[in-house]
Amino acid sequence: MALELSFGCAVQEKAGVSLLQWASWLREGVPHGITTRDGGVSRAPYNSLNLGDNVGDVPGAVIANRAKLGAALGDMSRPRVFPKQVHGATVVTVRDLPGRGDPPPEADALITDRTDIFIAVTVADCVPVLFLDPVRRAVGVAHGGWRGLAAGVLRNTVEAMRREYGTDPATLQAAIGPHIGVCCYEVGADVAAGFASIPRAIREDKEGRRYLNLARVARADLSSAGLDPEYVSISAPCTSCFVDAYFSLRAEGVTGRFAAIVGLADRENE
Repeated sequence: MALELSFGCAVQEKAGVSLLQWASWLREGVPHGITTRDGGVSRAPYNSLNLGDNVGDVPGAVIANRAKLGAALGDMSRPRVFPKQVHGATVVTVRDLPGRGDPPPEADALITDRTDIFIAVTVADCVPVLFLDPVRRAVGVAHGGWRGLAAGVLRNTVEAMRREYGTDPATLQAAIGPHIGVCCYEVGADVAAGFASIPRAIREDKEGRRYLNLARVARADLSSAGLDPEYVSISAPCTSCFVDAYFSLRAEGVTGRFAAIVGLADRENE
């Protein structure tokens, strides 16, 4: 049974994997989703659907988990491109199919208009954002921690889609996924100062501790990039609070990564 959430999205089980998906994107025939930590083969502390290949998990388990993700999206044979994330603002356009043994692109965002690959990022508290241009038929995905957001990774992704595909930001859609909430994301004064200009991005408690609202930062960045607020949706259970459903680096220390993934359907085969 699907668990209905806000903004037209729901967690549904497909091929044994739980995927958070947006109904409007499914109607567009866009295979996509944000995983939970359930449905995989990894053992503790990476249990169970760890999709990160650089966190200390058994490589074979990650390979099996990524194959299960492909099955959940309906295409196990389609390559899944995961970048080497560095908490920056670089956006890579995926134009070619990856070759066997090719190193992953070093970036925190990927875009493509190919219909024969999936692009993905992994997270465990940072903000995952999926992008869909239904007019030019292109997609993107970005990973935004505080460093990446401060460097402009979301704005860069929108600009890259405009440059590469002629995307109009006013018709671009974005879906913000689960991440650490303002309830749990305490930051230092230096980090807080970098986001002070964004309304209600920083919450300060009675003891003077500062907490960063990543969702407000992400929405502000997308708005400044030209997106219509009505086309920006969010499902934001706090990963630190809900470690039974999502991996959280802050709450757990050594742990796995869940993924945000998107592709385009081949219209000829629809």
